[in-house]
Amino acid sequence: MKKFPKRLLLLLSEIACATLLTLFFSYMWQGIPLFGLPKAEHITTVEITDAALEETRTFTDTENIVLARSSIGCLKYRLKDAEAGEAQITIRYTDEKGRAYEVAANEKTVFYQGKAHPLKEERVFVQIIEGIFFFDSVAAQ
Repeated sequence: MKKFPKRLLLLLSEIACATLLTLFFSYMWQGIPLFGLPKAEHITTVEITDAALEETRTFTDTENIVLARSSIGCLKYRLKDAEAGEAQITIRYTDEKGRAYEVAANEKTVFYQGKAHPLKEERVFVQIIEGIFFFDSVAAQ
């Protein structure tokens, strides 16, 4: 009867170890996503600034809020030291309670919660944001 708890404990520890290894290799392969941002349905305003174009756009409609929130999925980072630099794109989300969340990035680095992280996919986020929200300004250049 005493072997049953030991075997169960061993099985649970093996499952936990396999899960942690799977998560570790998944994050190393795909990158670590940003956590802590509100869901699109809780966001009331999105303000996007492109420093290279010297332009800021504010959105309150559901379609652009969902697009701006979904674009954060491209911001997966690696566990390394990031290069210092200035942010090219800054997105400020305001939720229903008036709290502001700010995410900024340049072609190689994402800045979030006071920390800089190197991007897993360089240039992708800036190109997506400019292509969706600043297409007319980019096309005019």
